[in-house]
Amino acid sequence: MREFSYTNELLEQFFSTFYKLEKQFFQLTYPDLTITEFHTLEAISESELTMFQLSSRLKITMGTATTAVNKLLKKEFIDRKKDSIDKRKVLVSLTPKGLNALKFHLEFHKNIFEAILDPISEKELESFELTMLKILGGIKEINREFEPIKLTYAEKGLEYIVSEITLEFSALHQHDIIKILDCSEGEISILVHEIKMTLPMSVCDSILVLKRFQKELKCST
Repeated sequence: MREFSYTNELLEQFFSTFYKLEKQFFQLTYPDLTITEFHTLEAISESELTMFQLSSRLKITMGTATTAVNKLLKKEFIDRKKDSIDKRKVLVSLTPKGLNALKFHLEFHKNIFEAILDPISEKELESFELTMLKILGGIKEINREFEPIKLTYAEKGLEYIVSEITLEFSALHQHDIIKILDCSEGEISILVHEIKMTLPMSVCDSILVLKRFQKELKCST
């Protein structure tokens, strides 16, 4: 059996050291911005996005995106306005202050990677990039298993964890483990806390779930 502990240690050390460096460097120049807020600025970039587009790019909920935007508004890194055509939509964009911060962020990544990769040959870099592409492909494949979906699309016989409920519904709570017993055109039957219940599709559409990861872990003694 292949041993991956050293590979795992190297990856953990890389990410930990890199993000520590990034955090320290940014705190010296933009102490009022967090790394997460820098990434929000990066997602907006030079675009004018709706809140839905922003949350989709960041892969976060609308509520989390709104909280992030409110903080950046107070710090004057972004602007927010209503769409001139559809007043129901809210558009966000970077202020000159935000654009300067974004430029700094991109320059940091460019300069730091030039320094890191300078002693590495073209052949070594090509081999490294091919390996990283394979690793990234594996991560994306696993990540799909953990992406929340509407209960509407859950599969019969599988277990899921309730991730988010967007409508008021007292029968289920976040982190509840449910099993899909049956799916029909207009309803889904589930088992939760040993109780069977049937939910209409209108309710299922408001519930986000994660597929429960049930792969057995084998421990060697």
